[in-house]
Amino acid sequence: MNTSLDTLIFNPALSDPERKVSLLTSTAEISASGQDNGAISVQAREKFTRAIEEYEAVNKLLKQQLQQEFSNSITIAKEQITTAPGYDAKAEDLAVHFVTRNVQHGLKQGSNADELTEIINQASENVRSAYSNTSGILEALGKLGPEQKSFISKSEYRVERALTGFSEAIYRDERAESDLQLFELSVKTREGDVINIQFSSSQGYEQASGNTLDSFELSYEVDGELSEQEYQALQGVFSQVGQLADDYFPGSRSSGYNVFGGGTGEHDFTLDVLKDFDSEQLAGVDLSIGLWEGGEGDLRTERLDYSYAFDAKNQQQSLKFDWVTSGAREVSFAVDSSTIGRLDEAQLAQYLDVIDSSYEEVSKNQSSRYNTLTPTALESYKTALSSVFSLAEQHTRQMDFSEFESADKGRLAAELTNDMIETDARYQAMADDKAHIFNEGFSLLADFNSSFVVGEENYKGHINLALKQETSSSQSLDYTGVEQTKAYDMTTLRGYAETGSKTVDISEQYTIKAATKGGNVVAVDQEQKFDRKEQTAAYIGGGISTGVETVTESIDTSSLRLVEDIWTQDISHHKDTTTESTTFYGEEVKYQSRKTSQEASQTSTLIADIDKLKDNKFMREKYAPQLLKTNQFMLEI
Repeated sequence: MNTSLDTLIFNPALSDPERKVSLLTSTAEISASGQDNGAISVQAREKFTRAIEEYEAVNKLLKQQLQQEFSNSITIAKEQITTAPGYDAKAEDLAVHFVTRNVQHGLKQGSNADELTEIINQASENVRSAYSNTSGILEALGKLGPEQKSFISKSEYRVERALTGFSEAIYRDERAESDLQLFELSVKTREGDVINIQFSSSQGYEQASGNTLDSFELSYEVDGELSEQEYQALQGVFSQVGQLADDYFPGSRSSGYNVFGGGTGEHDFTLDVLKDFDSEQLAGVDLSIGLWEGGEGDLRTERLDYSYAFDAKNQQQSLKFDWVTSGAREVSFAVDSSTIGRLDEAQLAQYLDVIDSSYEEVSKNQSSRYNTLTPTALESYKTALSSVFSLAEQHTRQMDFSEFESADKGRLAAELTNDMIETDARYQAMADDKAHIFNEGFSLLADFNSSFVVGEENYKGHINLALKQETSSSQSLDYTGVEQTKAYDMTTLRGYAETGSKTVDISEQYTIKAATKGGNVVAVDQEQKFDRKEQTAAYIGGGISTGVETVTESIDTSSLRLVEDIWTQDISHHKDTTTESTTFYGEEVKYQSRKTSQEASQTSTLIADIDKLKDNKFMREKYAPQLLKTNQFMLEI
């Protein structure tokens, strides 16, 4: 197409992209006043004039596209677009004018720094679209030459520089005089080598000059000599920690980031530090990340502390996590565990169910920040717990068989008992109570003791949870015994109705003891205790308030013996529920009621050869002595 740019602008019979250009007004006349026309040839003067006219046309096209983009904005009125001051100026001046108008509108509406930043981001997007559209139109018309590209690029660059400084000034003025970020990482190898990494950065804003002042400090120290295997193991830790730091620091927080949930219940923060932890080479990780905004005034502070230690010699591992904001501990959890155990998925699921049930208690009919913070914090706790069990299995598989047998003598007895409970048709389960979480049988997971806390004790949304598993074994000349306790204690506090609260305390403890002789299970004793106390309080009005307390206590037992092929099993169940309702006027009790209910049952099962039962000599000389030895050993476990 050889048509001049002037013709393209003013010709109404053009294609659709070209018709956009025709919206521009006529090109202003440009004279070379002040110049000695006789010193410039007619050809040169015409060429110069055409260049000026074409640049002016590009400038007008840019301004037309800016006007079109910002006329669709909901934060700046269209009359402010059409009557914008300085409309005859350069396109970049008009672009900055439109952006500042949007920000001024936001300030009048009381927008905070984050909202103002979003306004600037949207306005900047409008600017980018206008410049992109201009290039597209000129390219469609065959008029996007090197000179035009350079003109558009330089103009857009000047706009970006102006907006960057403007945005930064608003951010600094709104938030604080300085920001500080701290990062400390220490990793210890099994050989005793220690790697320390420390990083700090601070950023301030100088009002007088309008400049941003940045400072960085980084130190990397290695105490010892790293082998190639240790170096490779470190890379796995650095990878996970690096992702964690990227997630944590403010650069990733532009979309309403929160360590434990971005307002949607989604888990923003990655806490799987142990995902690639090599326990053959490494002994521990200590990580501390801090963020201070506001200088000495500490408008906002956060600190995250994470530590993990693997003690192969004593066969123990420990993990601890704390997240503190503005001086208050928001979330903390800890896990202390043996390094010997299998990744028993079925038993792990029961412990994870306990964790999930704590959130169900605290979140019923609630709409608060705990509905986003708590589930994601609990997911991190579940991840930590699962990682610890996975590392225990990893270590167990690396042990020699003789070393494993020595460290876990009761494992075979536990597996034989589980097999009998699951497959022996003679076995009868205890009472099926839906409130119980722990199933019958031994857990093959590593023994552990853990805790989780979110929120302050007297604030709605608070959860305090403790989980533990303890296993012990014993050996005699004829018998092998094993005992295990699985338990949890839970306290939750949530809102009730509009003006009340509801506190729930739950504890469950399941204990199982088993004895084997000659590779066969000869005795299994079980006890399951469950307690729940639920307290609700509500203010009705006029000085009247009500309180209801419901306490449920249950205990289930089972005692099984399999001696000389004679199967006996005794099962008992007992449950008490008490509800007290009280109405107060001020502090004075005006009405009180109490209701109780009880459940109880007991069954005994005998499965044996009738001839053996009739043989008094067999019962007296064989069965009775063996039963006595078995019962005595069960007392010693």
